[in-house]
Amino acid sequence: METTTGKTYKNYTDKLADTLVKKNAAYGDAFGKSIEKYGYIAALVRMSDKWNRLNNLMLGSDGVDNLGESVQDTLLDLAGYCILTMAELDNENKR
Repeated sequence: METTTGKTYKNYTDKLADTLVKKNAAYGDAFGKSIEKYGYIAALVRMSDKWNRLNNLMLGSDGVDNLGESVQDTLLDLAGYCILTMAELDNENKR
């Protein structure tokens, strides 16, 4: 069995950072705006949606949903929402 190395972890986190930057630019900080408008429940709802999709992908299908999103895509999105929430919490503490 192959072990995961620090280099592999870095590849994942680099990909996550690139994805967050691109999506944040494309969506105009929609996540931050939704937190401002609705509070942290907005983060929980988005994470819950991703968790439900992950559950369906891993337990109820072949690993790809009808929109073409894979388990890996969903995990990346879920991790992204966690990071975005951490950033919002950090920003709130700086105010």
